[in-house]
Amino acid sequence: MIVRTAAAVLAFAFAARAARPSDDPILRIEVGMHTSHVTRIGIDRGGRSLLSASDDKTARLWDVRTGELLRVLRPPIAAGPEG
Repeated sequence: MIVRTAAAVLAFAFAARAARPSDDPILRIEVGMHTSHVTRIGIDRGGRSLLSASDDKTARLWDVRTGELLRVLRPPIAAGPEG
């Protein structure tokens, strides 16, 4: 179950990297945590990293031991309900 969840979150992350970013500048305020409900959580086999996905349209990679946020993955922002 955790492996499937982690695979789904990683697929989201790769799609976010592959999408073309906006040409217009966008102001984003990073608060260091999810700003909406967390919908999925996955942990790597070694128990070192945790990946969380949220309705705030981000996936976040965390260090399990320290609780440090390592990386934020987000799809490009666009017009419409998906962006």
